Amino acid sequence: MLFPKKQVQVVVGRTDLTAKGGQVLRVSRFAVHPDYDDTGSSDVALWRTKKRIKAPRIALPKAADDALETAGTVLTVAGWGVESSGGSEAPENLKKVDVSVSSDLECITNLLLGFNADTEFCASELGGDSCQGDSGGPIFGNRENGKVVQVGVVSYGLGCAVPLFPGVYAELNAPSIIDWVRATMKAGKKADSGERNTLDAAHAKLFAADMAMEVTIDAVQVFGGYGYSEEYPVARRMRGAKIYQIFE
Repeated sequence: MLFPKKQVQVVVGRTDLTAKGGQVLRVSRFAVHPDYDDTGSSDVALWRTKKRIKAPRIALPKAADDALETAGTVLTVAGWGVESSGGSEAPENLKKVDVSVSSDLECITNLLLGFNADTEFCASELGGDSCQGDSGGPIFGNRENGKVVQVGVVSYGLGCAVPLFPGVYAELNAPSIIDWVRATMKAGKKADSGERNTLDAAHAKLFAADMAMEVTIDAVQVFGGYGYSEEYPVARRMRGAKIYQIFE
């Protein structure tokens, strides 16, 4: 099940779980991609915080950023997940690892796990991978001008760093995902400005429980693997249930 909003907080600008500092924010609304429940793919959601996030934003991908998903491109994953499959303790400090994008053909081994090339991509590195507890974390790339772009979101995998089974990531630049992200943000902005909410039926269903909340669209964060408990069926292949901190 989803964690109640009152039990969730977003911490920005902190890389050490034992330290203080940074910005602590409460969440006012969750929005889950409408295809997620039916397919297990499109593993992306939006969280809206009650106050503006002060940290610099990381860009969402554009059409020209498709090159960052080309096989062999090096991307960076960050998170507080365990450091080996089946591990029980999360590290105190934020970790990162560089991984190389795999071709869809190289990811064919994940077909049994439900890999969908239209909305997902794979990446791996010998001895390095995202792991349990990293779900919902970002995977980044760099444009030629050096600007950082969030290319995807940690979704699932068979264990961690298992040879021939690269990790699977939600592809933010997939049309069905990026269009939903932008439409949901636009609808939220209209709601914030007092205009009539024009969400379609799918979006309305997602927001039905939260329509009374006051929100600010300036503090939206894209992520996936958004906090299901570990009682969620194993078939979903979640990388992990704990979201320790979210940052832009």
